[in-house]
Amino acid sequence: MYKYLLFSAFLISNLMVFSQAGSESPYSRYGIGDLFKNRVGQSRAMGGLSIALRSDEHVNYFNPASYTEFNAQTFVFEFGVAERFSLLSTESLSSQRSNLNIEYLTFGFPITKWWAGSIGLTPFSSTGYDIFYRDSLADLGSILYKYYGEGGINRVYMGHAFKFFKRLSLGINASYLFGSNVYAKDVVFEDDSIAFDYTNKDTTYFGDFYFDFGLQYVHPIKDKYELVLGATYSNKDKISAYRSQHGGIYYGTSMITVFQTEREKGYHEIPQSIGFGLSFSQKNKFIAGVDYYTQKWSQTSSFGESDSLSDSKLICFGGEYIPNADPVSQYWKKIRYRAGGHFSDTYLSFHDTQIKDFGISFGLGFPIKRTKTVFNVTFEAGQRGTITNNLLKENYYVISLNLSLSDTWFFKNKID
Repeated sequence: MYKYLLFSAFLISNLMVFSQAGSESPYSRYGIGDLFKNRVGQSRAMGGLSIALRSDEHVNYFNPASYTEFNAQTFVFEFGVAERFSLLSTESLSSQRSNLNIEYLTFGFPITKWWAGSIGLTPFSSTGYDIFYRDSLADLGSILYKYYGEGGINRVYMGHAFKFFKRLSLGINASYLFGSNVYAKDVVFEDDSIAFDYTNKDTTYFGDFYFDFGLQYVHPIKDKYELVLGATYSNKDKISAYRSQHGGIYYGTSMITVFQTEREKGYHEIPQSIGFGLSFSQKNKFIAGVDYYTQKWSQTSSFGESDSLSDSKLICFGGEYIPNADPVSQYWKKIRYRAGGHFSDTYLSFHDTQIKDFGISFGLGFPIKRTKTVFNVTFEAGQRGTITNNLLKENYYVISLNLSLSDTWFFKNKID
């Protein structure tokens, strides 16, 4: 177990760096950035299916009620890495982007027969874009406009789940959200030596607690199958924030400050969210399910001002199949085969057009011989946005790797 903790310390330090640069999309300029969809390990390959998903091999922190599925005396350690490739296009332009991120680090463990817990560090949202274009005016010549942003909000959480009447589980995650978003704009007059170049930088710092809740009810069918009903909920919350702004002009090689504010205190609202899920499964054989999830972003504001966001909706579905999980069966029959898809209306709207996101995913889970470890590989392909109404279309492809390690704690082997 100690080697897991040492390795975890290394991953935490890297996660803090990568999660601050987790996006390369102009869409991350709005709201609080690209929202992390909580797709981890097994769930990611099944279209993001999470709300009614229970597993003793993976940490499903999207619904904390799932923690009660952990086996007695078993410690679950999980982390994931993803490489995202994006092709951005408008009616006349296109560009390619890619980034590699260590995405999350989670631990799951039983406490008693009816109580289990989890701790972890994950991104909550990410911001990252770099846009420039040139314009020309008769009196000023060529003008270069540069827009760039970086940062994100991280989430460190501790969760608990409790089992009642053998079938009902209730869970809660207590999280601390922290991080910063930086938005900047430069205007450079390339042909006019008299005009003053201009720069503006806006930095917002976040730090506050956030809570979300989960429920799962397991109904056995013919002592062989399970029907799981799941639900998640989080209340509307005000997240404490500080904002610093700076604007200036360049006179020769010197910059003259035009305006500046330091640590203006305010709030950024995170909306109420509600989710429902249904899954049908046979243990160590198959699982299939569907989720519906919505957030009321239209009712939120940042520093007292509306950000013109829309209510988001997400439908995801997927499944997993294991041909034969018997330890003596052929290896390829013990592999987990997964597939799924998702459709969503995101919280962004431009020109009376709500930005949509849809995609499909496929994945494999490879059990490591003579261990309780599973190595997962997932491929996703999707599209966000459209080129109509002078908007931006993003075709994206994601390759993610996930490792889930399970080990028995508090017991020592008598024979090496």
